[in-house]
Amino acid sequence: MKIAIFFSLISLSFFIFSCNKSEFKESNLGASATSSSMSSPVNSMPEMTGANGLPPGHPPINNQTAGTAESASKEAISIKKIAGGVSIEECFKDKKKLNGKQVKIKGKVVKYNSGILKRNWLHLQDGTGTSGQNDLVVTTLDSAKLNDIVVVSGVLHYDKDIGSGYFFPVIMEDAKVKVEK
Repeated sequence: MKIAIFFSLISLSFFIFSCNKSEFKESNLGASATSSSMSSPVNSMPEMTGANGLPPGHPPINNQTAGTAESASKEAISIKKIAGGVSIEECFKDKKKLNGKQVKIKGKVVKYNSGILKRNWLHLQDGTGTSGQNDLVVTTLDSAKLNDIVVVSGVLHYDKDIGSGYFFPVIMEDAKVKVEK
């Protein structure tokens, strides 16, 4: 019980010190808590990461930046569905019907993480679907690059919980990836 209280206090302390003081109003905390003499440790710390999400001077890992995933530009995507395949919108809309089935999808790699859990993780978009249902996560042993146009073929699963807070409404696992461009 004492250990649980100890860790709760540490978590609460971390939360309080990591909050930006502008989030608090004087009416809620009193004048002394919002005075200019109060500074947040987070706001006063020097920048610890470079543009690539790693400490300054750290070399790239696996030809990609680490710490944060590589993400594509925010330009509009419009990719025609491959013959005999499905769109990303259809994957989400028909996820129960497609569960456990081999499907083919053509899309653009908008996010890429390599070597996580001995797999490469791609996020594909094809311009279909609405926000939250337009980005398909794909695991593979193959590689691709950010902004590549690829055709992936693999087994779709829905409502996949891999633990540690990672839940995927739709995911394609063990895909084969063919880079088109």
